[in-house]
Amino acid sequence: MEMKIKDPFFKLLWLGAFSLLFISYSNHFENSFHFDDEHCIGSNAAIRDWRNIPSFFKDASTTSSLPANQAYRPGVTTLNAIDHAIQNRMKNLALADSNSLAFKFEEFFCPEWAAKPISFKKQNINPFYFHLSIFLSYFLLGILLYYFFLEIFNKTIAHDWNKYAALAATAFFWLHAANAETINYIISRSDSFSTLMIVLCFVMYMRMPFCRKYFLWLIPFIFGFFVKEPVLMLVPLLFFYHFLIENNTSLPGLFGKGTSPVWFTAIIKLTPAFLIGCALYFLAGAMTPDTWEGGGPGWKKYLATQPFVIAHYFQNFILPIDLSADTDWKYVESFSDYRIYAGLAFILALLWTAWMFSKEKLTRPISFGILWFLIALLPTSSVFALAEPMNDHRVFFPYIGLVMSFTWFFALVIYKRKEMLDTFLGKKLILYTFIIAFIAAHAAGTFQRNGVWKSGDSLWADVVKKSPLNGRGHMNYGIALMSKADFAGAWKHFSEALKIIPGYSYLHVNIGIYKNAMGLYAEAEGHYRNAIMLDQKNPETYYYYAQFLLSQNRIQEGINVANSGMKWSPGHIGLAELLARLSAMSIAVLDNAIIKATNEPSPENFLSLSLQYGLLGKWELSITAAEEAIKLKPDYDAAYSNLCYDYTMLKQWDKAIAAGEMATKINPNNQLAQNNLAESKRMKELEKNGK
Repeated sequence: MEMKIKDPFFKLLWLGAFSLLFISYSNHFENSFHFDDEHCIGSNAAIRDWRNIPSFFKDASTTSSLPANQAYRPGVTTLNAIDHAIQNRMKNLALADSNSLAFKFEEFFCPEWAAKPISFKKQNINPFYFHLSIFLSYFLLGILLYYFFLEIFNKTIAHDWNKYAALAATAFFWLHAANAETINYIISRSDSFSTLMIVLCFVMYMRMPFCRKYFLWLIPFIFGFFVKEPVLMLVPLLFFYHFLIENNTSLPGLFGKGTSPVWFTAIIKLTPAFLIGCALYFLAGAMTPDTWEGGGPGWKKYLATQPFVIAHYFQNFILPIDLSADTDWKYVESFSDYRIYAGLAFILALLWTAWMFSKEKLTRPISFGILWFLIALLPTSSVFALAEPMNDHRVFFPYIGLVMSFTWFFALVIYKRKEMLDTFLGKKLILYTFIIAFIAAHAAGTFQRNGVWKSGDSLWADVVKKSPLNGRGHMNYGIALMSKADFAGAWKHFSEALKIIPGYSYLHVNIGIYKNAMGLYAEAEGHYRNAIMLDQKNPETYYYYAQFLLSQNRIQEGINVANSGMKWSPGHIGLAELLARLSAMSIAVLDNAIIKATNEPSPENFLSLSLQYGLLGKWELSITAAEEAIKLKPDYDAAYSNLCYDYTMLKQWDKAIAAGEMATKINPNNQLAQNNLAESKRMKELEKNGK
C-alpha cells in the first residue's frame, strides 16, 4: 500500500502533520514509568529475557509480578520483552564505548539518562526504548487511519477534498491532547497497539480484496486480542460498516423489507471472526489465574456509573481540559442519583443523532463514528467492572469514531461552500488557518500533558490538584515529596490519604517507609504488618517489610518474610534479589558465629551459634551447639530454653519438656523458657488427642 501524493501543497500538509506530531511528543521520551508499569515491567522477571516469549502464551503469571494483576495478555508482555531486549543491547553498546552510535543516540534523545552514572544505568531500565517503540506504532496507526478515513469518505461521496478531510482527521487524532494519557502510560500500549491492529484489520478488509477473500485480515485481529480484549469489538464495527458504508443502508433500513440478503452476506463474512473471537475470549478466561482481581464494586453499581462517565468522555473529546491520570470519581451509590439519568439521556441523544444521520448517504460516516464511539466503549463502560469507574486512557480506541464524525460533519459544511472558497482565496486561507490553529492547539495541549507525565512529582501534583478526593493521588504525591526530603509535606498528604483510603495496603507500606525514615521503627513495623494483613497476596507488602527487617539487621525474619512474598510471586525481581542478599548475609553471620565459637569457646558464643542454626532451621546442629554451651556452664538457663524450643520443632516432646523444666528450675523468672515449655506441653497434648 503505497502513498502516492502528487499535490505539492498536500505534501506540505503531510510534512506539517508529521512535524507537529514529532514536536508535540518530543518531550515525552524520557518520561518515567508509572502505575502498572512498575509491576509489569520494572519488577517483572519474565520480560528480562526475550527467549521467554513462548511461555507468555502459556502462563499468564508472566504478565505481572503482582498476582492480582495477572490477566492473560501475552501480546503486551511480548512487546515489553522485545523493547527490553533492544534496550539491553543498546545499553551494553553505550556502556562499552562512549563514542558508539548507541551512546550518541541516548545522549541526543535522553540526555538525563546519558548523564546518569554507569552503576545506575546497569541496574535500571531506560523507559526511552519503550516510549520510542510506542511512538513508532502510534505513527504507523496514523498512516493507516488516513487510508481508513479516506476509504470511508470516498465510499460516501467522490470529492477532490476527501484526501484533505482524511488528513485533517488523521492529524486531529494524532495530536488530540487526550491521547497523551495513553501514549505516555507505557503499559497502556495495550490500548494503542490493539487499536493499531483493529485499524489494520479494517484497512486490509476495505482496500485489499485478496486479504478479504482469504480472511488474512484475521491475523492482526488474533494478535490484537492477545494484546487487549477490546479487539473483539471489530466484529460489531464491521457489521455496521457493511450496512452503513458498503451497502448504503440506513439504521432504520436495517429492519426494513428487502434487507435479508444484506444481513445474510454480512453474517457469512463475519462468522469466522465471531467464532474466533468467542474461542479467544474463552481461552483468555481459561488462562487467567484465579489470583486475578478486577477490583470493581460489582457489575450493577459499575454499569449504573458508566452513562455519566461516557458523557464525561465526550466532553473531554470536545474540550480536553479536565484530563487527570487518576481521577477521584466515585461509583453511583443509589439509583436515584441524577447522574444515571443525565448520562442515559445523553446516550439516547447520541443514538438518536446516529439514527437520524444514517438516513442520508452523505451523513452516514457521522452515524458510523458515533456507533464506533459507543461500541468501542462497551468493554470498559458496561458490565465488566474495573477498579476505577473511569480512566482517560480508555478512550483512545473510541475517539477514532468521534474524530470521524466531527471531521466529516465539518467537511460537509466546507464542501457545500467549495465554489465560494475556490473563488475567494482569502476565505480559503482563513479556513486553513482555523484548522491548523485548532490542531496546533491540541499539539500544545499534548506537549503540556507530556510535561505532567514526566515524573512522579509532576504527575501526582497534577492529580492532587484536579482530583483532591483521590487517596492514591495524595499517597503518591507524598512519596514524591518524601523523595525530595520534604517530610512535612509528605506526612500532610499521607494523613489526607489515610482519611480517604485507610484500608489501602500500599498506603501502609509507604507510611512504614516514612516512619522508618523518621526513626520511629516500632510504628513503621506496625504499618508494614498492617499492609500484609490488608493484602496478603500482594508481594510488594512483603518486599518492603523484608527490606525494613534487613535495615534492622533482623536477617532471618527478613528471609522468612521474603520467602512468603515469593510464594505469591516467584517472578518478582525485587524479592528474588533481596532474598539472595539476605541469604548471603545469613550465611555470613553463621560463618562468623562458627569462627567465634571455635576460636573463643565460651557459653555465650556457643549459644549464639545455636541461635543462628535455629534461625536457619538446622535444629540438630542447634541442639549440639546448645549442649556445648551447657558443658561449659551447667546452669545456663538460656541454653536449656533453646534446647526446649529445638526439641519442640523436632516433635521430641519429652526431651523438650525436660529441657524446659530444667531452664525454669534454674531461673523461674525466665519468661522465654516458660513460654517454650508451655508450647511443648501444648503440642504434646494436641498430638496425644490426635489433633
